[in-house]
Amino acid sequence: MNNQKPIITIFPTLWLFTTLLFVTGCNESFEPWQENNRYHFSIYGYIDASADTQWVRVMPVREDLLLKPEPIDAAVTLEHMESGDIVTMNDSLFEFAHNAYAYNFWTTADIQPGQTYRVTARASSGDSSHVQISLPEDFPVPLVSIERRDMTGTPIRSTVVVQVVEQLADVQTIYRTLDNQHRHLMSHLQDSVRMASGELQIIMDPQEDYRTLDGFFPVPAGVGSANFLDTPAIKQDIFIAAAGPDIHFFPSIDEKVAFLPAGVSNIVNGTGYLAGLVSKTIPYESCFDENTTALIACETKPYPW
Repeated sequence: MNNQKPIITIFPTLWLFTTLLFVTGCNESFEPWQENNRYHFSIYGYIDASADTQWVRVMPVREDLLLKPEPIDAAVTLEHMESGDIVTMNDSLFEFAHNAYAYNFWTTADIQPGQTYRVTARASSGDSSHVQISLPEDFPVPLVSIERRDMTGTPIRSTVVVQVVEQLADVQTIYRTLDNQHRHLMSHLQDSVRMASGELQIIMDPQEDYRTLDGFFPVPAGVGSANFLDTPAIKQDIFIAAAGPDIHFFPSIDEKVAFLPAGVSNIVNGTGYLAGLVSKTIPYESCFDENTTALIACETKPYPW
């Protein structure tokens, strides 16, 4: 639904806001920063039991708009709550466009489904932020059924069946060139439906994927809507992630709340959000039992990120 207001109501609002700035600007100095003695670190990302390396972005809550590539005053740990085991995460400085920098902390610690973990960031002053998350249990490899149009074999409907998952966090189709120089992702979380049996079905339109792919991806010559899922010239995978029981369903959160420091945050004494996941990456194809025509789960693919 389009919630944009009519233009006639926007212009008076902008005029009023501008006028107030001029009026108040003559008498008061504008102070954009609010004194902060509560939020120490921003922690953002996810812990995925299916990944061999965990990456979590940790940054101090700052009072400057531009970050310089300076050492970070933070020790970040990952604690397995059931065993009490604690590992120190390694820091890596990443550079982004427009000279922006951020620290991502990583570890190769073994993460188990159905367990609880705590990430803590602590400064030398003793100020700290932390978050505790519960990961979901593991789930069976999903089945993929691709319906095709008679004669041409054009894929017209793809159904991914996901069992024993209470909270679905992400579904994406992933297309890559053979040299991995180009990759295009398309979200299909909105295409998920909970059936009466309790299983989840992700019902996708392959032709919708192809139309988007054809506009943003170097589709090889000779590849079209009828055979793009079958050609070896494009790698096609599906990524499915289940979330822990305490996950926020972000599409349901009002945008006014989302922009508040603690609006959708689960970080104690900090900002940001950390999720607990278990994921599966599978080929975008239907697999069958070699002795029958029964649909079976394909072998999983390596973690894609």
